[in-house]
Amino acid sequence: RTLIVNVYAPPITGTTLEHTTAVNTDSRLGRTQLRVAILQEVRRIMEEQGRRWPGMVTIMGGDMNATLVRTDRGTEYRTDREYRQWVRDAGLTACGPLEDRAHTFYPSEERLAAGVSSGRIDDWLISREALGMEPRDEAGAGVIHMAHRSDHE
Repeated sequence: RTLIVNVYAPPITGTTLEHTTAVNTDSRLGRTQLRVAILQEVRRIMEEQGRRWPGMVTIMGGDMNATLVRTDRGTEYRTDREYRQWVRDAGLTACGPLEDRAHTFYPSEERLAAGVSSGRIDDWLISREALGMEPRDEAGAGVIHMAHRSDHE
């Protein structure tokens, strides 16, 4: 069994959260509450489905508006650290190497002039158990090795 999840976790800073929500999105607190609620609900669904389907593999992709690796952008934010902890707690790991990751966000000229830098804020994640791996959020042993070497076993 495989659970495939697509997530959009809104940013905390700025005014990029354009859609209307049940919380006050005009405030930093409102955006923080919305982001936390989304990640909590994703985690709840993963846990619920994991109890229903033991051994289930989760594949998750999405725009997390946070970085999984410190080197994914020039500035580290609290949301980056919280996202990394959420990934570890959820039993997920990155698909692919963690070194020299291509950036997925490039700011407009106006935001670039204001000091906003590009970064890797989108990810594909998979259950660690599916790969027999420990949590990874630092560059290093970034090559995923499957538990077997051939699909002809």
